[in-house]
Amino acid sequence: MNLTAGIIVATYNGEKFIIEQLESLKNQTYPLSQVIISDDGSTDSTVKLVTDFIEQNHLSNWQLNINKVNKGYAKNFLDAAMSAVPEVLFFCDQDDIWKLDKVGLMVEAYEKNPDMKMMASDLELWYVDDDAVHWSAKDTATMNDSKTMEKITFSPASFQCQRSGCTMSIRKDFLHNIYPYWVSGWAHDEFVWKCAILLDCCGIYHYRGIKRRMHSNNVTNVKIRTREKRIKQIMYEKNAIDSMAVLLQSSYARSIESHGDKERLLENLNRYNALRMQCVKNHNLLAWLKLYTHYQECYPSKNTMLMDAYLAIFNSYKKK
Repeated sequence: MNLTAGIIVATYNGEKFIIEQLESLKNQTYPLSQVIISDDGSTDSTVKLVTDFIEQNHLSNWQLNINKVNKGYAKNFLDAAMSAVPEVLFFCDQDDIWKLDKVGLMVEAYEKNPDMKMMASDLELWYVDDDAVHWSAKDTATMNDSKTMEKITFSPASFQCQRSGCTMSIRKDFLHNIYPYWVSGWAHDEFVWKCAILLDCCGIYHYRGIKRRMHSNNVTNVKIRTREKRIKQIMYEKNAIDSMAVLLQSSYARSIESHGDKERLLENLNRYNALRMQCVKNHNLLAWLKLYTHYQECYPSKNTMLMDAYLAIFNSYKKK
């Protein structure tokens, strides 16, 4: 029996590109049981464009939800996904374009790999503005169109999120089991990726199923870093690690296998975050030296590690 599939689209002031994205979803070769578009308080014409698109195309299985208050992108995605019915749910950004066989190929991969509970795809970068942030060759080195499924096994390196949220999909029953462990401030893509890594059910389907539009208004294009924001981020990460430790102790996780090596990683990450807090909040460069010598593998990138040192000295940093 074929799995049912649904798409969760999070929108916020996306009038410029949203129709192109919706067209690519409407034309998917695999039948969609449900499409939920969750708007997080747009002040442009996004809501009207989506409403008109649904009506004009007679899309009875599509729905537009309008949040009464701004939830932030992570909670917007997760709340909408939790309200969905289909067995496999795909996260979708508002400004990309999907290849028409993306859903069908990935649903087939799920059917062939019942142990996979969360799956990402590869992507194709599409630069439309000269000042868009460019990815490095290293960022895309593992991406290809082989149409093969790679199970991602647990390691300190694989625990770091290896794909963008716009490429991710998840089985609804798995989301239902892990959702109670999500904490505020935790990005939805990192949440589902890390939970799947910890529970040995994470995969990457190697197909560039998305044309990811890189433009001047991408959320990641302008990066403003301050000591205050970095301290909040470290606190959020601590809360996330604590929540994952509770997940590993749950009956759901214990039914899978022993997690001694994973518990040790989480304990190590707690020590790492405690040192980061000393470094940034207390201007403690000795703590940073210990991070540099003992905890480099805990950092998602060298730039993040260097930024901790910078913010231990200066209050803010801005780069475009």
